[in-house]
Amino acid sequence: MSERLNKKVTFFNTVRRVEGVNSYIDDMLKVMELNDVLGFSGMLLFQNNSNDLEPWILAQETFSKSSCQTPFVALNPAYAHPYYIAQKILTFSKLFKRKLYLNFIIGTAISDLESIGDNLSHTDRYERLIEYIEVLYNLLRSDRPINYEGKYYKINNLKLPSVIKEEYFPTCFIAGSSEEAVVARKRTNSLKLQMAKPLSKLVEVTSGEEGMYMGIIARSTHEEAIEVLKEKFKPAYAEYEDILEVSMLNTDAIWKKNLLREEEDSVFRLEPFKHFNADCPYLVGSYDEVIGYIKEYIKLGVDTFVIDADVEELNSISKVIENITKFNFK
Repeated sequence: MSERLNKKVTFFNTVRRVEGVNSYIDDMLKVMELNDVLGFSGMLLFQNNSNDLEPWILAQETFSKSSCQTPFVALNPAYAHPYYIAQKILTFSKLFKRKLYLNFIIGTAISDLESIGDNLSHTDRYERLIEYIEVLYNLLRSDRPINYEGKYYKINNLKLPSVIKEEYFPTCFIAGSSEEAVVARKRTNSLKLQMAKPLSKLVEVTSGEEGMYMGIIARSTHEEAIEVLKEKFKPAYAEYEDILEVSMLNTDAIWKKNLLREEEDSVFRLEPFKHFNADCPYLVGSYDEVIGYIKEYIKLGVDTFVIDADVEELNSISKVIENITKFNFK
């Protein structure tokens, strides 16, 4: 591999969600400790009803434990007022003199939304998200009290005591593949975080900045990687195909429906998603195959990767990252 990629690429990871919160938090703490030496910039922290681990507390833990790791916090407007979040972000910037990443989401599991009484439609949740982001940004940047008259947020003479330094302003993504998500990104000038796609389906990123979410299993040979895939991602349920069909009725997430229709190739694999072991596709193959696949993503404009992982896979994933990042101009 003699070519060089003339851009900086950032890798985050996220701990694959497993049953049992005790093992999950133990794995997260291990990953936090290892990330500094493995080439990851930080960890994506989830927000949903099925996770007892509050992402903002985990973000503080990340800042406290590492001098260079960046928390990547999922943020759903249904769970916290924008003023409360603005306070948190400003506090982090003052305490740790560092920025964080935000992944704005609207919630996808209908059962989760019903549990918290969030009965807005898919379209309305994106409209609320746009207002949320506008209020949040104004609070962080305005040195005067702000007023905002929206459908979901009405703010009167509200301000923080100080404004955030621009160098600590969060890098913000909006997850989603729907038309509403596209509109929200344009309205708020946010970046895109999407599920990985087979290379045959991916087009050049016109904005030049985009995030991609996937898992990685890389080994010395393609055959060895496939064996690991089969062993690690056995179907969680005997009748997983029927359950998968039913599960699609419990979501209005366009990305999930789109992902289910994607065609696999020799490296792009859907078994972890279809078998209920992961919420994303996986790249599976030899180190050269996986590295080559990711480099093609980068050439098309992807510059931020979120890697679904468990502790056992971190070393092999780190080898992939090392081979990718050595081609970057820093």
